Amino acid sequence: MRKIRLLSILMSLTILVMLAACSGNGNTTTSTSSTGTTTSSSTTTSSSTTTSTSTNTGPTYAQMAVSGQAVYAGQCASCHGAQGQGGVGPAVMGQSHNLRNYTNAANLLNKIATTMPWSSPGTLTQQQYWDVLAYLLVQDGFVTSQTTFDANNLSQVPLA
Repeated sequence: MRKIRLLSILMSLTILVMLAACSGNGNTTTSTSSTGTTTSSSTTTSSSTTTSTSTNTGPTYAQMAVSGQAVYAGQCASCHGAQGQGGVGPAVMGQSHNLRNYTNAANLLNKIATTMPWSSPGTLTQQQYWDVLAYLLVQDGFVTSQTTFDANNLSQVPLA
């Protein structure tokens, strides 16, 4: 009789633990943006604990430069030259470019996104502007191809 009662209590506790785990008191949200930042947030209402972590797990500049090269060929090369050597527009790649005048990648992105393509500024997607930026930065040696792209950190990428 004692064994049956102990077994019954044990089963009740097991069921309670299982119900507590499935009750939905804890919420976990994970999101990844195209900026390369993954954010996880976990909230448990019973203990009022919130934990947030941010890790940089996005694409590398080289990966983005592949798409950027295609966008550049279709949207930029007619003015800046197929190799970025200049033409109607200034050189953006090679020895004669003046990208250093923008001091960092955030300033260069702002210039590109607000004034290019010349015939219809601001008409590319944000991702396309990031891809073109990555292509230029890799081609001109401002970043290593394996560096992880982080749109929130572009002001820390010097153009020197």
